[in-house]
Amino acid sequence: MKKSKIFLKNTLKWLGVAFNVLLVTVVILNLYTIAMRFITKKEVVPVFGIATALVETGSMAGEKNDSIEGFTLIFTVKSNEYEIDDIITFDTGGSVPTTHRIIGVEGELFVTQGDSNNTEDIARVSKEQIIGKVFFTIPGVGYFVHFMKTPLGMLILVLVCFLLIAGPTIFKPMHDENSEAENTKIKHENGEVKNTEPQNEESRESDK
Repeated sequence: MKKSKIFLKNTLKWLGVAFNVLLVTVVILNLYTIAMRFITKKEVVPVFGIATALVETGSMAGEKNDSIEGFTLIFTVKSNEYEIDDIITFDTGGSVPTTHRIIGVEGELFVTQGDSNNTEDIARVSKEQIIGKVFFTIPGVGYFVHFMKTPLGMLILVLVCFLLIAGPTIFKPMHDENSEAENTKIKHENGEVKNTEPQNEESRESDK
């Protein structure tokens, strides 16, 4: 039982350390992304060639295995080559990029179209415009992201982060006091602790 508690305590400790490292990394990356968004005026900023974006519309919803539903978080990676049927995120000149599928090539330009659209995109896409091609998606995350942007969502996020970081420090003294009291009680029950309270005058007289 004692070994199980020690194992559980050590596991939770290392999980806490790993979470804190991950949290710090995410915060640093987010600060960098926010700064670059402010500088470049672009919504999607790649970090080491990898970028994340939120597909909020249903233009890429379709019957293909890799079609993308609305409110899906996508991950893109910069590539040297792009082929027909690749799903790419590309800069259209505004702050929000577009994510569509390559359906053709015209010289050095790509022809794109959303899976749920009936017609191809009018504008052609150059390689320089491409932020990256989609290699991983997480459906439904958009709803959570939108909730986190609300005042209530931000408050919950701050409280959770505070409890995860400061919780062990706050509750450790209480846990230590309870553990000490419990150990003392057990020792008293087992007769391991003698009564060291000073005797009163009557007790000492009777002893004589």
